[in-house]
Amino acid sequence: MKQSLFLLFCICIGFGQENSILGFWKPENKDAIIQIYKENDRYFGKVVKHKKKGVVSVPQKDIFILQEFIFQKDEQIWNEGILYSPEREREFDAELEINADGNLEVTVSIAFFSKSVTWYKQDSADL
Repeated sequence: MKQSLFLLFCICIGFGQENSILGFWKPENKDAIIQIYKENDRYFGKVVKHKKKGVVSVPQKDIFILQEFIFQKDEQIWNEGILYSPEREREFDAELEINADGNLEVTVSIAFFSKSVTWYKQDSADL
């Protein structure tokens, strides 16, 4: 019985970490809100709110910023996905990780260079 409870506890902890990325996020130095959601064991992110020149708007078309990320339980990261940069009109390989503060570290790698940007969790009431 104790072994069954321990196994259930371990499964619940892993499930919680895997889905901790779900919700609304605001990238540092950006005026956008990204919603991350799960579909068929893959994670996607789309712009749901954008502030441009002082005017808050909802995009007419969904702009998918994150596409096809997979959670890696052993490393506690999401990878094998694509990050789209609307400003540069380019796609990049990226890795996502929840840091100790509960923020999302988004790391883009190009050849031998990498850059990380912090995204901050948003309460849905703040949208």
